Amino acid sequence: MTKQVVNKALLDMAQPVLEPLGFKKKKGTDGWTFLKVTDFGYNEVILPVWQYGAISYVGAFFMVRLDVLNKVFLPFSSFVVKEDDQSMTLGADIGTFGYKDDHKIKTETPEELAAAIEMLKGMMVDQGLPFFERFTTVADVDKEFNRENRPKGLYCHDITQRPVVALTAAALNKNPAFDHWEKYYREALQQATPVLKEKYERLVVHLRQQVLS
Repeated sequence: MTKQVVNKALLDMAQPVLEPLGFKKKKGTDGWTFLKVTDFGYNEVILPVWQYGAISYVGAFFMVRLDVLNKVFLPFSSFVVKEDDQSMTLGADIGTFGYKDDHKIKTETPEELAAAIEMLKGMMVDQGLPFFERFTTVADVDKEFNRENRPKGLYCHDITQRPVVALTAAALNKNPAFDHWEKYYREALQQATPVLKEKYERLVVHLRQQVLS
């Protein structure tokens, strides 16, 4: 299937679902992005198309940004922060929701494309949109991220993202177990780079002086 055919099929599927909910369409180079500005930041659906030779693949990403969190933790994260930074707070994809281990669905034939579109639509309605509803406040992030025996890599990277996002959420939400989680993430970062460790310690100082004091 050509990229043009796959792009059209994705748009025909997603537009009637997302635009009535307030998402605005943006055309990317390969696929589509739908963005919804919220009171707390944004929700974003990315529907990429990958082309390898004559074969196309599709996928889906669901991104949430909570401005109040990002403004605190980003200077201490592994991300390169720009003045107009609009990076996400957490996200999910088709692998998160158990559809494909490699996060891509092959659309080589019309039958494969039809099956992929049906799969993505079902995932968007049944899991993607409810995912957005789960994370609208700092308390939501604190509750999800700061719990024991949490699946690895769920909604963010366990080393480069979770420690700074989760500890910031704990501080802003005045989580009484803040001291426990501070130690927990310090131990989780033992195998991380010196830069990540140093940024984490600077975040701890910032949270204790500027948020918790």
